[in-house]
Amino acid sequence: MLAFARLALLSHQRQQAAGTEKFIVLTGFAACRSGWLEVANRCWQLLAGINAKHFVVRAGSFPNALRDDSLSSFVTMLERFCSFEQAEHLLEGHGGMPQPEEGQTAGDSATQHLQQIDGRSATL
Repeated sequence: MLAFARLALLSHQRQQAAGTEKFIVLTGFAACRSGWLEVANRCWQLLAGINAKHFVVRAGSFPNALRDDSLSSFVTMLERFCSFEQAEHLLEGHGGMPQPEEGQTAGDSATQHLQQIDGRSATL
């Protein structure tokens, strides 16, 4: 989750809209699967602001999207776009895997990265 959030931020900083969107979605799916629903909700909010017609936005939430059988091929395709291992490799050239600061959880750190994308404070 944190690796994808970092890649979303890096893509955003490079003004790569398609990459930013994909990495936000990957962050949301990883967060949802890991039990970080507040991070998944933050990803959903960002995605809704970027692309209101996105599959995940139309599903209403990341948990709904993961449960929707019609979206399973989309989820699979996106995970092939960038697996966790590929994310680790991509981050090697950008300071390595992000680690939460002392006293922070992975969710806190991922939320900080996501905040930098839209410039607003998180309302989790």
